[in-house]
Amino acid sequence: MKAFSFRLESLLQLREASREKALVGYAKSINARQKIEVELNDLNEVLTKLHKDITMQRTSSLEGFTDQSFQNSMDSTKQQILNFHGKLEDAKKIELSKKKIFLAADGSFQSILRLKDKQSTAHLSSQLKKEERELDDIISSRFVSQNLSAIKK
Repeated sequence: MKAFSFRLESLLQLREASREKALVGYAKSINARQKIEVELNDLNEVLTKLHKDITMQRTSSLEGFTDQSFQNSMDSTKQQILNFHGKLEDAKKIELSKKKIFLAADGSFQSILRLKDKQSTAHLSSQLKKEERELDDIISSRFVSQNLSAIKK
């Protein structure tokens, strides 16, 4: 049986490398988004802690100097939270674009892989049919030669 040879093997390897590269980029974008989400959650916890500290300070006695420093801290934290919301939205957009790139690369790779499988199946089928025909020819020729030798006797 003749061995199967896929003529587009190099293209398949290139598409697979492209797919892997796109997958790495997508994974990095997910990781970056998750880091931003963690930092945003940390900032929200800091803001909650500041609210609790202010509440506790106001129950006892709160001086103007302390109140101003708490207020500055809250304003700074709120501004950081707003900045991180913007970063998070940007990270989500980047993640979505990287996902689209990965899906396109994966689809391209899968189409070449399906073509290879289809051609491999067709090759195997044609080789099996060819072997069957050859066996039939051998059997037929033996049968004919046996009949001829029987007739000559």
